[in-house]
Amino acid sequence: GHRVVSALTRGGNGRGNGGADGGERALYPHVPRCATVRDLLTWGPDLTGLVRRPLLRLLAEHCGEARDRERLLFLSSAGGRDGFRALVEEQRPSVAEVLALFPSAAPPLDVLLHGLQRLAPRFYSIANSPLGPGGMSRVRLALTVVEAQVAL
Repeated sequence: GHRVVSALTRGGNGRGNGGADGGERALYPHVPRCATVRDLLTWGPDLTGLVRRPLLRLLAEHCGEARDRERLLFLSSAGGRDGFRALVEEQRPSVAEVLALFPSAAPPLDVLLHGLQRLAPRFYSIANSPLGPGGMSRVRLALTVVEAQVAL
């Protein structure tokens, strides 16, 4: 866990090549080097966005069961367009839900993180709940300053 976090926050790809002296940029430079795997998963990849075909192919490459591998390869192929639309675009499963649907897909953490989209910066987050006092709905703004260099 720590080796993966360190490689992904300082440079390198967590697979033993690259790194701070290898000239590669960190995948998640805004996550502190002393972060836990939980911190990395919280602030690095987008775990709730639309799952893309390359991720399904990556998961297929790390399946222990042929059935899961075949289904994932089919969904990630041009021939599986309708199945992809029905599963991914209409149901919009999270990464965790896709992993639950294909339990034998078990890529190493660093490989999985490289296959996920980065969490997009956003200017604000809004959370509300109808469970406020007296059934009153409340809106709370949660702000965090995040500094990151973005290649244009």
